[in-house]
Amino acid sequence: MTALANKNDVNDPRARATAEIVRWYADHPRGLCAIVGPTASGKSDWAVEVALALGDAVVVSVDSRQIYRGMPIATAQISAAEMRGVPHYGLSIADLHEKWDAKRFAEYAYGVIDAAHAADKRVLLCGGTMLWVDGICGGWSWEDGLPNVPRYPSCLYGIDWPREVLYERINQRAAQMWGPGLLAEARHAHQHAPPAVHNALTTVGLAEARAYDRGLLTEAEAVRKLAQRTRKYAKRQLTWWRARWITPPELVWAQRPNGAPGSVIARLSSATATP
Repeated sequence: MTALANKNDVNDPRARATAEIVRWYADHPRGLCAIVGPTASGKSDWAVEVALALGDAVVVSVDSRQIYRGMPIATAQISAAEMRGVPHYGLSIADLHEKWDAKRFAEYAYGVIDAAHAADKRVLLCGGTMLWVDGICGGWSWEDGLPNVPRYPSCLYGIDWPREVLYERINQRAAQMWGPGLLAEARHAHQHAPPAVHNALTTVGLAEARAYDRGLLTEAEAVRKLAQRTRKYAKRQLTWWRARWITPPELVWAQRPNGAPGSVIARLSSATATP
């Protein structure tokens, strides 16, 4: 366990939540903790921090866009350097001509999770594809779309920000994403992904880059539209997390005690599941 997990700062909700997660895994070594929240909130960075605090953990990315190869910029994939040695799964596992849905990804994730547990490793989920996270944690039956008996004990922690802070983070990400790399990814995706592969071609950033390439948008207009679409998606994500759950665990958003600006950590209670 690293110093991060032992940090005792009552005004640092992220450090406090990390310590809570480490304690939770001590009681549920074959459980799942999912780190959720809107895009650009910092989920991937925090998942790495938690994994390092646990000591021997892997992260499964639960993102319906990051599964595709050849789009690391458009999908904001975590880089190898940012992983800091923590094994990550669920990234760049599909070609652009493949179509994945929640059921197919859940089957893939269960295989990764079970193999990690067999090797005595802890497993973290991290991602913003809401239905996929819910399905894995809730053990949904994909034949009828209804909750089933969860395969693993689970807990969920979310990251939220004041709206103006989140929107500024999104604007900064959009500006950082824009450039020759994104344009090349957009060209590649439109050349290699058939129209039937809805997920790949609707990735935020690709349509804007394509429109710029064709002279339909200026660079400033394209970046502005990219940020606007990302903000709308973040709003949908927050609406989902705040309105849920159909199945346990129940959502409780926890505001930072002193009301200071910054990230807001959401703690969700453990789900009932067979060990």
